[in-house]
Amino acid sequence: GFATYISGLAYESLFPEKDYWERWKTEKRAHIITQPGGSVYVEDTTDIDRIFDARLSYNKGAMVLHMLRKTIGDTAFFTGVNNYLYEAAHHYGFASMDSFINSMEVAADTSLTEFFNDWYYGEGYPTYTINYTPGCSALFHVTLSQETSHESVDFFEMPVALHLKSSYADTIVVLNNTYNHQYYVIPLEFCVEEVVFDPEVSLVAGPPE
Repeated sequence: GFATYISGLAYESLFPEKDYWERWKTEKRAHIITQPGGSVYVEDTTDIDRIFDARLSYNKGAMVLHMLRKTIGDTAFFTGVNNYLYEAAHHYGFASMDSFINSMEVAADTSLTEFFNDWYYGEGYPTYTINYTPGCSALFHVTLSQETSHESVDFFEMPVALHLKSSYADTIVVLNNTYNHQYYVIPLEFCVEEVVFDPEVSLVAGPPE
């Protein structure tokens, strides 16, 4: 997962003027959601095919790292990765998932139990339904609903970005989606004509409804 994500970061950093980064994320997401189940966590480490599963270990692993980055922010993410890499206890020894989680929680100063239970140990992905009424108002009303593709996760708590657009203005809002059928009221100074889900391809999710 890390090795795959580094290839994506190369596109982001070296070719910012191109669309390679967005295409990379879009291709990874499309592959991940071809099946409803599957976790990044490998339960049977004697199963070679499962260890090197392209959809789960490589692509989903990479996108889980990206979603973690978007959840806690760039500063905390890269600080946590750096601390994990240079942890003295890992030198000439073994690193564990618990130590990685601890490094990220310390850097972000928050618990990430829910995130890793859902995205690392859990299976599947969410599909969102976005209910809103286009039109002109000082307040934009939108409801986010979610269905999960696998019973191991009942709800994915994630920040969800929406690109609100009109013919003369636009803005991206990030909604902290913590429960199903969550209702939001957003102050706006323009008429919303279109809503684009996850404009920067930051979520592993099915096509929105």
